[in-house]
Amino acid sequence: MIRRASTPCLAGVLVAASMPPWGWWPLAFLGIAMYGSIASARRNSAPFATATAFAVGWFLPSMAWMWFLTAPGYLIAVVLFACLHGLAARVAAMFPDYQHGAALIVFHSLAEVVRLSWPFGGVPLATLAIGQSQSPLAALSPLGGVIAITVVVFWLSLSRKKFRAVLVTFVLIGVANTWDSTRDTGRTIRIAVVQGGGEQGTHAVDSDPREVFNRHLKLTKMLAPDTARDFVLWPENVINVSATGLFAESKEYTEILEEA
Repeated sequence: MIRRASTPCLAGVLVAASMPPWGWWPLAFLGIAMYGSIASARRNSAPFATATAFAVGWFLPSMAWMWFLTAPGYLIAVVLFACLHGLAARVAAMFPDYQHGAALIVFHSLAEVVRLSWPFGGVPLATLAIGQSQSPLAALSPLGGVIAITVVVFWLSLSRKKFRAVLVTFVLIGVANTWDSTRDTGRTIRIAVVQGGGEQGTHAVDSDPREVFNRHLKLTKMLAPDTARDFVLWPENVINVSATGLFAESKEYTEILEEA
């Protein structure tokens, strides 16, 4: 059983290697194509187990940073997301041979749609689109966002008609790079971005929230007053008042209000 799971798991690891911090984006296509070959060979015997092992290899390394936030949550997320792809493969296995490849593309893409929508309104972690942020496919994001890139990655990797898939993708990339549906509002916004910094390699759970807040407030006070400035932008999680209660009743709220 372990031997049968190791190969699809390795295919998933290749997909994980396409994502930050590694960023070897071509490996996503190699990993998914490798999984597709295994899935086709085992579609009548173990589609769920094969796809689940593939997804575990994908999510276990690429979401490992969650361990420092919540170890149980990390393990639950990996198992839950892996089972979604296992279910996708199980449904795809119900289709005849000539439709199986297309079914894998559709249902694995749908599994990612579910993952981007549920639970908690969506958990967009370790997505195929993140892995393609430095590839030519990133140009497709204005046309269809994360889902469009996800579908195209699965399509290029699993389609039996590779030439057609590549040709259509090149056309879509060309359209995305030349067609602009946005318009100039005529308004300019001036923003000051503050990044307080800190010791490298320090995890949020090991940091004093007040120290982080003070560091950003100090840098903000160094900004020269400017009536043309629209707002000052701080990173996420700089303000942490969960231990003291509501933000509106906190000391931090008063200090930010005074500075503003």
